[in-house]
Amino acid sequence: MVKAITLQSLQDDFKAQNYRDVIQGCKSLLEKETNLLECDLLLASALILSKEYLESKDAYLGIIKKYQQFSSDVYYNLSSAYLNLYNYKDSLFYARQYVNHNTNSLMGYLRLGELYSALGLAGERKMSYMMALSLDPENFAALKGLSETFRVESDSEGALKYLIQQKKTPRRDMNILEAHYKLGNKLLFNNKLLELNKEEVLLPLVACLSAHASVRFSQKDNYKFCPNPFNYIQHLSFSEGELNKNFIEEVISVIEGYNFSYTPQNLLIKGTQTLGPGNIFNLKDNCIIKLKAFIEGRIQEYRNLYKTEDVGFFKKWPNSNDYDLKGWIIDLKTGGSLKRHIHKEGWLSGSLYLRVPEKEKSNEGDIMFSLDGGVYPTDGKFYKDSIVGLTTGDMVLFPSSIFHSTIPFSAKESRITLAFDIIPKYMKE
Repeated sequence: MVKAITLQSLQDDFKAQNYRDVIQGCKSLLEKETNLLECDLLLASALILSKEYLESKDAYLGIIKKYQQFSSDVYYNLSSAYLNLYNYKDSLFYARQYVNHNTNSLMGYLRLGELYSALGLAGERKMSYMMALSLDPENFAALKGLSETFRVESDSEGALKYLIQQKKTPRRDMNILEAHYKLGNKLLFNNKLLELNKEEVLLPLVACLSAHASVRFSQKDNYKFCPNPFNYIQHLSFSEGELNKNFIEEVISVIEGYNFSYTPQNLLIKGTQTLGPGNIFNLKDNCIIKLKAFIEGRIQEYRNLYKTEDVGFFKKWPNSNDYDLKGWIIDLKTGGSLKRHIHKEGWLSGSLYLRVPEKEKSNEGDIMFSLDGGVYPTDGKFYKDSIVGLTTGDMVLFPSSIFHSTIPFSAKESRITLAFDIIPKYMKE
C-alpha cells in the first residue's frame, strides 16, 4: 500500500532527516496544490540540507516571488544557499535583508561579518562583529572575527585585545605570538615561542616566526615544524600523458562557467581570487574530481619521498581524516603579482599552474620563496630567497610556513593558478 503524501507525513520525514523523501514528496504535493507555503518551505529546507544549493536557491527565490508573507528566515537561508554557491554579493544582499527584519540577531551579524570578510570590506566587517559582540560579549566567533580584522589591518594591539579574550586554541596561540613579534615584545615573544614548542600541535605560522626571528635576533630556530623549508620545495613538470593541455583548458572552462564571485585582497596587485568558504574541490564536475585525485596522488608521493626526514612536518603529518584539502583560484592580469605571504592555516601548500603567460623578461610570473615577508621587522638583516621557474601545467609543493610570492609579468594573457592547502581540522577552531 502506497503511503499517502500529506504535509504531516512530510514534516515527519523531515524530522527523521529523510530529505530525499521530503524533496520528492513536496514536489508531488505542490503539483496538486501550488500554494502551500509550509510545503514550499519544507522543500527548500530539505534541498539546502541535502547540499542541493542551486535548487534550494531557486526554491527560496520562488517563495519570495509566490507569497506576500513568509518568515524572514527565508532571507537567511537564501543567503546560505548563495554562500555555498560562492556568490558572496547576493549572499550579502539577503543577509542584510534578514538583519533588517531581525536587528538583534546574533547569527545575522555573524553572517554579515563572514561575508564582509570574504569581500574584503574591513570597516563593515568590524562593525558587524562589534554588533555581534554587543549581543553576546563572550561569543567566540565574534571575538575571533574582530581579532582577525585588527590583525589584517596590522593593528597588533587591537588584535591582542580580542585574542586574549578567546579560549585557548592553536589558532589563537599562534596569533598571540605574531602580535608580540610585530609589537617588538622580544621577551614575551620568546617565552610564548618556548611554550608553543612544547605543544603537541605544530603550526606553520609559529614555524615562520621562529625562522624569521632566528635571523632577526641571531638566535637558533628550535621550532620542530620545518627548520629548513627550502629543502622541501618540490617543483613538478608533467608529461602530456600525465596532465595534458586539453584537460587543463577543460578545468579552466568549467571553473569560469560557474561565474564565481572573485574578490580583491590586499596581497594581490592587478588580480583577484575566490575567497571565503568556497572550495574548488567541492565541485562535482568530473574534471574537478579527476583533478583532485591527481593532486592527492602527487601529495602522497611528496610525503613518501621525505618520509624518513626527522622533522615534525613529516613525522607529525596529519591523517587523511584529520585534514581538508582546500583549493581556490588566483587570476592575475598584465602587471599582476602576489605579495609575500604564508598559508598560516595550512600544513602543506601547493600551486598548480593552469595558465602561465610566455615570459618577456627573465623570471616573469615565476614563484619566489623567502624567509622574510609580510610586515615583519627585519632590523636590516639578510633573509634567504629562491626562485622557481614555471610553465603551464607545472606544480609546486612546499611547507606552508615559507613565504612565497609571484614576480610581476608583462604579457597580455592572464596567469591562472589553482592554489591549495592541506588544512588540519584543528585550524578551524
